Amino acid sequence: MNKKNVLVIAGVLVIAVLFAFQVVSSKTEAPDDNWPNGVKLVMHVPYGAGGGGDTMVRQFLPYWEKELGTNIIIENRPGASGMVGTKVWMEQPKDGTHILFLCQLYLSGNILLQGADYKIDDFDVINFQQLDPVSICVTEDSPYQTIDDLIDAIRENPGKLTYGTIPGGHGQLAMEFLKDKLNLDFKLITYDAGAKYRTALLGKHVDFIAGNAAGDLSLKGAAKVLAVSDSERNSIWPDAPTFNEVLAKYDIEGFPPTGSSRAFSVSPTLKTEYPKRYQKLVDSYKNAYENPAYQEALKKSGEDSISHYYGAEESNKLNRELHQTMDAYKDKMTI
Repeated sequence: MNKKNVLVIAGVLVIAVLFAFQVVSSKTEAPDDNWPNGVKLVMHVPYGAGGGGDTMVRQFLPYWEKELGTNIIIENRPGASGMVGTKVWMEQPKDGTHILFLCQLYLSGNILLQGADYKIDDFDVINFQQLDPVSICVTEDSPYQTIDDLIDAIRENPGKLTYGTIPGGHGQLAMEFLKDKLNLDFKLITYDAGAKYRTALLGKHVDFIAGNAAGDLSLKGAAKVLAVSDSERNSIWPDAPTFNEVLAKYDIEGFPPTGSSRAFSVSPTLKTEYPKRYQKLVDSYKNAYENPAYQEALKKSGEDSISHYYGAEESNKLNRELHQTMDAYKDKMTI
């Protein structure tokens, strides 16, 4: 083989190697730094429209869309305390085009109580945006105007009073704790969305609900919160005592603050297979959250007291801790 042929073959090999490298790179990187321009992004919300989490998503997305330079389509798929919509998200491409809104402790309830075929490590949390404490809420004209009134009524009418919430999550967990510690007997009526159990309360189909402080804002004027599961009184409902204040009257050790922990998540493989896309989502999210207009909107709504920016690392740590909390109490929970 002469020198000229050797050079030609060598040149062909170099071109082939470069082409192969380009193909591999195209699978692991976004096509260009302008992603996601022109790309359809979908936000999966595994709960019904109108609930506290859905409302938070809809209020926040315009700011995130502006940072990303594209629209984000919301898909509500309620059912089985979030499991139906989460399973749909799990089946989508893991390339950054599908984002999941998740809510703890429903996510862990899916896994530990309902036999979901996914695990806690299948979620890479961008940020836990809201930690909305559990609230015990009644109508304004309820005969139970204080938490003590409600506790007395439950004791005088064992098994008669009913409350509504989404099963397998923070609301049921908090109420099961109170039931156990205060030796109470009341019944759970389950709903698959916050809007539904709040509607049930206003329609007097249940005596009270285990909702959320910010989520129950929509009921102000028609309903009132009697107590909140937080470390201190909530600024949205400042007259409502904490669960620990209530338990202290009975010399009972307090319950750790719990509530609707709302977050945005992507697949863990996005960080390794599409690092530019992952970073674009993380950076754009932070910029959107810190947008002065969004922060002002949170102050006006009163949600600034439950909204936070933790970052991905701290949020994923928190997600595992919440999962461990549910695991510790799972034997007291029923779906």
